[in-house]
Amino acid sequence: MAAGHMARWGRGTPDASAGMNRPPPGAAILPTPVDDFALPDERAAALVRHWYACRGTAPVPTRHEFNAFTLRPWLGWLSIYQRLGESDDFRVTLDGTDVVAVTGDDWTGRRVSDIDREFGTTCRTELLSVLESGLPRVDRVPLLQKSWRRVTRLWLPVAREPSLPPDQIFLGLFID
Repeated sequence: MAAGHMARWGRGTPDASAGMNRPPPGAAILPTPVDDFALPDERAAALVRHWYACRGTAPVPTRHEFNAFTLRPWLGWLSIYQRLGESDDFRVTLDGTDVVAVTGDDWTGRRVSDIDREFGTTCRTELLSVLESGLPRVDRVPLLQKSWRRVTRLWLPVAREPSLPPDQIFLGLFID
C-alpha cells in the first residue's frame, strides 16, 4: 500500500533556504499554455489545454467549469485532493479507477497528512506548492510498483468560486 502512494508522489528535494521541499527533479511549473511544452502523452496535453480553456481570464478554473461532465475523457486517470479549510492538510476525495488499477491502491477518503506520516512522503508540501503557484505542474517519475515504467503526473489547481483562491488539486496520472 505504501508503494502505491509513494509512486504517485515521490520525495521532494530538501531546500534549506525555503525551509521546505522543492518539487522533485524534473518537475516543471507550466506558466504558459501547454503548446509551449512537450508532454509525452496527448491525453495529458489535452487535459492541460482543457484546464486553460476552463480558466478563461480567471487565475484558475472553478469547479463549475472543471467538473465531471467536462472531464469525462480523463476521469479514470484523475485523483482529486481537497484542502481541508485553512489547514495545510488535504483529503483524497477521489482516486480514479485507472489510477487505482495502475498503482494497486485506492486512497479515497484518506487524509494526506496520514499518508505523509505513515509513509514518509511529501504530499502536503507538493500540493501546497501547486495551490500557491495557481499554475499546472507536470513531472515524470518512475512508478514504484513497476520501476521500469514511467508516469507523467499533471497537477491542476481549481477554485470553488472565481473570487476564491484554489483549494482543490486534480492530479492526472498517465503512463508514458
